[in-house]
Amino acid sequence: MATDIKDFECLVKVVKERHDRYNVNSAVASPVVTPVDPRLHSLYKKVTELIGIDETSAELINLLNNGDDMSKKHLKIVSFVGVGGLGKTTLAKAVYEKLKVEFECCAFVSVGQYPDVKKVLKDILLELDKHYGKAKNCREKYKDIHNLKRDEKQLIDLILEFLDNKRYFIVIDDVWSIQYWEIIRLALVETNLGCRIIDHNHSKLFYLRIISGQGICRHDEMDDVHEKILKKCGGIPLAIIAMASLLAGKQRDQWFNTMKILAFSYYDMPFHLKTCLLYLNVFPEDYIIDKDRLIWMWIAEGFVHAKQQGAGKQFELGEAYFNELMNRSMIQPLENKLEHGMIRGCRLHDMVLGLIRSLSCEENFVTIFHNEQNAFSERQVRRLSFQRRTVGNIPRVEMGMPRIRSLVVYWCSSFQVVPLSRFTVLRVLALEDCPDIKASHLKHLGDLHQLRYLGGNTHLRELPLSIGLIERLLCLRATDLYMEPQVGTIGKLTSLVELQIRAVPDDSESACKYFSELGNLRELRVLKIDNFIHELHANAVDALLESVRNMEKLHHLQTNEWGHALTQREAPGFVLPRHLRHLE
Repeated sequence: MATDIKDFECLVKVVKERHDRYNVNSAVASPVVTPVDPRLHSLYKKVTELIGIDETSAELINLLNNGDDMSKKHLKIVSFVGVGGLGKTTLAKAVYEKLKVEFECCAFVSVGQYPDVKKVLKDILLELDKHYGKAKNCREKYKDIHNLKRDEKQLIDLILEFLDNKRYFIVIDDVWSIQYWEIIRLALVETNLGCRIIDHNHSKLFYLRIISGQGICRHDEMDDVHEKILKKCGGIPLAIIAMASLLAGKQRDQWFNTMKILAFSYYDMPFHLKTCLLYLNVFPEDYIIDKDRLIWMWIAEGFVHAKQQGAGKQFELGEAYFNELMNRSMIQPLENKLEHGMIRGCRLHDMVLGLIRSLSCEENFVTIFHNEQNAFSERQVRRLSFQRRTVGNIPRVEMGMPRIRSLVVYWCSSFQVVPLSRFTVLRVLALEDCPDIKASHLKHLGDLHQLRYLGGNTHLRELPLSIGLIERLLCLRATDLYMEPQVGTIGKLTSLVELQIRAVPDDSESACKYFSELGNLRELRVLKIDNFIHELHANAVDALLESVRNMEKLHHLQTNEWGHALTQREAPGFVLPRHLRHLE
């Protein structure tokens, strides 16, 4: 033993000398939050005015409205096609926003390259019902449609029934396959008109991205450099945005040296941003990515290194990474995912997703398994993403299990998971929209001693008792898990920085014990407790207030359904945590 210790001491000295020689600390980004580029506001708010959208949208609207009074009463389908990045979705959204007020019910739904047809049909029904419910000022009928087990025929029948005698407007975006379109079209009817709409006049988009916020640039200032760059971009908006983002922070004399990097914006990014961007490959196509969830997954994987210690500093630095990826136009912020003026979500453009999937494959960064793929390569798997998988076990990857750091499962049903005990170094476990996951699949959860992030959406009711053994867990997002963390377990997770839970024990005594346990979580910065179906006893409320008082680092406190119990309860001497920024 003594000999081994001496050997370790020698190794430590060698590593320390190497660390000092290469000045590693200077290569790590400081935890200063990068502000969101002000040009993004102009880019995303005014993009419809910059790519000739008025003329093309008017043409598309004319196609939809063309005909005599009799023909206008029939269903009309207009299709337009083109390569990725031309702005088809932008055009469709512009037309949708203009016309939706004229119809009883509307829906805008994305399909994607490898769609789950049942989910697409459910999305159509949910969107139609939501729009109709708001228009009629009534509660939506199909609010929990995603929890219903219906086959394609039943869903098509529901849509046909819903649309009967209604004037509706539906946009089906991002269709890659005639096969999938023909199934979706069964829920609609009748005729089809075709039209191609392509616009190459995008020079103003480049100018706005380059010089917005720096004064107005006249059109006569365009020189040969601009013209050559725009010609290289081929008139595709996404290419123009990416190129302009790349050049926006550089001097004019550098532009010629970077023109060739249009297709390689990725290589211009610092290493930590490349890693964070590649990680987005674990999410399915067209998936709406929650910002906080993404940042915690980055932290859990070890991609975010702050000079100052603490998960709070890491999260702030992760936000800086997120903002920088937005500033570089590699991710698209979602305007409808705003919370208190802050962007809460993003998604990837198809072309960017294609780029990072290609790069990820080359680097063996993420392995994706979906219905279109039935075999893995023999090399070690580092991160495993199951997307829209309907049947079967994990094939031919058991040799790679010891190296898997992230296991993410999206929209999978009838799915049998390999025992978690084999994922010895797992740091991220996400189970999203997996209704058939059973408690037995998680019985070895306590063996995942390296786990930092646990979240998802299943139909389970309880977390296993063994979760209390995961002492290094940083983020538990169980709001969508329908799980009831059991008494005697949650208080052991003293490293938690974010906790989202959906329910507490039914009886008053257990609820009091449960809330008292929360007082042990002194590292918490975010606490969200959601959707209780029974009234809390006064003693339980007092226990919660006492625990919250002990959470000195708490920034965000959110309750739901039973919040009135807190506001009506007399709590002499109760003081909110001094770092609290948000109370809902």
